[in-house]
Amino acid sequence: MKLLIIAMLSCVFIFNSFSGEMTGAGRQIKNILSRNNMSESILRAQGLRLGEVTGAGKRVNISDITYFITKDELIPMNRVSHLSYHNDRSGRSVSDISGLEYRGQMISSRHFLGIIYR
Repeated sequence: MKLLIIAMLSCVFIFNSFSGEMTGAGRQIKNILSRNNMSESILRAQGLRLGEVTGAGKRVNISDITYFITKDELIPMNRVSHLSYHNDRSGRSVSDISGLEYRGQMISSRHFLGIIYR
């Protein structure tokens, strides 16, 4: 009986470890969050959401962004010195951003993996 319970629990843990998106930008985003002692559940508890910069994430209003996620780091929006836009008259959503300045370096929007927003 004990062996059956152990086998069942092992299966649950194995299947759980493979659940969710574990490839592409999703895995990198989870790793960056983990390095910064964050997770999707912690973000949700704080009323924040995680979005990739493709699809629906492109339409998030700039004023709702709290962090940009690149392959190397989590960039707090309140520490961004400057945002550049593809078109001078744009500047309302993520898709309008061509880059940002952070710690004296310009980072192209091509390096964005995701965003954290309200």
